[in-house]
Amino acid sequence: MLRSSNPLYAFTILLFIFCLAFHYLLPSHLDASNTVKVGVYQNKPLVFLGKRGDVKGFTIDILRHVADNENLNLEYVPCEWKECLNNLEKGKIDLLVAIAFSEKRSTKYSFTGETVITNWGRLYSNPSNNIESLLDLENKTVAVLEGDIHEKVFRDTIERFGIQVNFLPLQNYNDVLAKVERKEVDAGVVNRLFAIQNAHLFKVHKTPMIFNPIEVRYAAPMGKNAQLLRTVDKHLKELKKDTNSIYHQSVEKWFGGRRELALPTWAKWTSIAVFALLCLVVMIAAFFQYQVRKKTEELTASNRDLQREINERVKAEKELAQLTHRQKLILESVGEGIYGFDKNGVTTFVNTAAARMLGYEAEDLIGKVMHNVLDCSGADGAPYSRKDCAVLTQVTKGISEDQGSNVIFRRKDGSSFQVEYKSTPIIDDGNIEGAVVTFRDISERVRIENELRQAQKMEAIG
Repeated sequence: MLRSSNPLYAFTILLFIFCLAFHYLLPSHLDASNTVKVGVYQNKPLVFLGKRGDVKGFTIDILRHVADNENLNLEYVPCEWKECLNNLEKGKIDLLVAIAFSEKRSTKYSFTGETVITNWGRLYSNPSNNIESLLDLENKTVAVLEGDIHEKVFRDTIERFGIQVNFLPLQNYNDVLAKVERKEVDAGVVNRLFAIQNAHLFKVHKTPMIFNPIEVRYAAPMGKNAQLLRTVDKHLKELKKDTNSIYHQSVEKWFGGRRELALPTWAKWTSIAVFALLCLVVMIAAFFQYQVRKKTEELTASNRDLQREINERVKAEKELAQLTHRQKLILESVGEGIYGFDKNGVTTFVNTAAARMLGYEAEDLIGKVMHNVLDCSGADGAPYSRKDCAVLTQVTKGISEDQGSNVIFRRKDGSSFQVEYKSTPIIDDGNIEGAVVTFRDISERVRIENELRQAQKMEAIG
């Protein structure tokens, strides 16, 4: 029998203790099979469950790419939004996709450093309701997603203005828009990426009220799965740089205007019948080969332009996110039209008054060159040249302000109005980085002045 003083016996005991300590103290975020439990909920197109229970979405495409390259097994855990947050906080899941980053949430969860995409909240109402501003919500009922970051910001905004609003917390965005459509509530708050893909499915009205720009990221339980988050960050950063990566393909897939449509049974049989008829005339296709090739080239060029526009919009959205909430409230409360742009003429922000006077939605103008949109002319109706029109929207020399009242803008529908405008350069470290333009509709004032002058002429003649 070995005695406790035997060196070999002591070494064996120490080795056993070391192995136990190494096993229990070594930090790990995955089990032996590299399985990652992923919390998923209904937030199309960022993440959602299809009709067959399959998990889809923009953030899922990126995560599957990471899993394929890192030999990870993804185990999806469906849950309602508030339940997902609770599972994340208690460590019942390893990762939650499509969660908005905030300083408060960063004290409860660990986030990736890279932003997946920017988003913001938007208020929708029933078409029969005339809701165009916060004041119209007095004593109204508003549906919100329980635990949503946009819910918190919207509640704070309402309270700050002292408006009485009844809030109805729900479990998903689909229920929010459904209750708005059925007039069970007066309005509902959803995020704009969800609205892009789903608002058309409901009879709801898009109000001018947008708020709370946020960064969408991935998150893990606080202090856990640090290596997993670093791995996701590494792949996400590389995917953003490569314009042909799954990241940009997924942006085009989910935000490029295409929607997945489930064909009814009768439509499927109709498609089969049409296909059979087309087989009878397949030889005619050769006649249109040249036209098809030409169309393909046009579509390719159009896709390139669309990609450039997406990049410009993403850049503009990042700049928009840098504005504080208070600054946006001030811009939206001003009755004059205000828009700003960078040194390349690309519009970075537009307030509601400017968009309304020009006949556009604010987001339709952000990311575009404004003087390509405006059809401006002099007070005599003679169109300005492209160069002269650009002077109204770009300050390229000196630091003096450009202003005037003899300019006519044309709205989206073709109607015109005379404006008084003021263009002020944005100076940063002695360099002009862009400009801010304010303008107001003075058509009524000009009309009255003209009538007064005419009356004075008639009085002088009398």
